[in-house]
Amino acid sequence: MGAASLGKNRQVAASRRKKPLIDLPKLDWQAIWDIVEIPETENPEWGPSRNSVTYGSIKRMILAGQLGPGRKLVHEDLAQVLNVSRTPVREALERLYQEGFVTRIPRRGFYVAGITREEAFGLYGAREALEVYALQVTMDRGRISKGSLAILGGYADRYAEFIKAQVLTERILADVLFHLKLAELSGNAYVVRILAQTFERLALKRRSEGYRYDRSQRAATEHTELLDALDRHDKRAAVQILKKHVLSARDALLSQLYELPNMPFDTI
Repeated sequence: MGAASLGKNRQVAASRRKKPLIDLPKLDWQAIWDIVEIPETENPEWGPSRNSVTYGSIKRMILAGQLGPGRKLVHEDLAQVLNVSRTPVREALERLYQEGFVTRIPRRGFYVAGITREEAFGLYGAREALEVYALQVTMDRGRISKGSLAILGGYADRYAEFIKAQVLTERILADVLFHLKLAELSGNAYVVRILAQTFERLALKRRSEGYRYDRSQRAATEHTELLDALDRHDKRAAVQILKKHVLSARDALLSQLYELPNMPFDTI
């Protein structure tokens, strides 16, 4: 795509997103959990709300990088920080272990999990399959409404703004929500839930040390190109752009992936 054509596309996308005005929700992992989680009334085995709040707080710290891969999770320390007893902390760590966000070493305790290259490769394969399928279903259903395009454009704009400000966590959340909102247009809630869980797992990677400003700039351009293809209802172009976007993100992650060294956990 030439520079003149790309510039025109950006102008078209920008003018499209100026109206209608969209009030997007606060960028927080909770917006993603609202998609992933089964409501407590349908999932009572996790106990009362205090357990859920504690679970959410610890999980948020892990996904935000406050508790990095290999970090030992001490019940007493977490209970003190969160101002709760050890019981909800214990329940939360057990749930996070079952979900793969922490590891449990017998007689040593819980540690924040990392993600291997093999796992990342598999997750991106799942992400590509789910997103492309959802997009094809969406395009087959007819033209995307201006309101839906405006919502997607709002998240794309916020992503671009956070690149300029070099704000990492919110940038990641804006990107994830852009893709989840796009997948939601397919009407397949199950696919969207699995995709959201995939994004959660992919968050277990090195953050500030592996920040790729150049990749983020290219991703923002790809968002604009995708929005333009969606606006034109060009299914072939939209699928090609989305595939390229996901595979480029995969390659960027694999180049900066954090993997725990082969060392005893009790020395961390």
